[in-house]
Amino acid sequence: MDVRLFDHGSIIGFAPMTDYAEHWFSSNVASESWQWMGGCLMVDARLARDLIQGLIDSGLELGA
Repeated sequence: MDVRLFDHGSIIGFAPMTDYAEHWFSSNVASESWQWMGGCLMVDARLARDLIQGLIDSGLELGA
């Protein structure tokens, strides 16, 4: 698993678990430091679908 997902209702957490996933996030996601909590990127659930699709399209494996 490259990215672990955490469903917190209105917020979805994305935790990069591999070096490739960390590189993907740093190269493809514009975020602020306050959006990262405990190594997880916290995203509004309404925007998470596009991020999930981008991860899948890039060949990353997602899990819970």
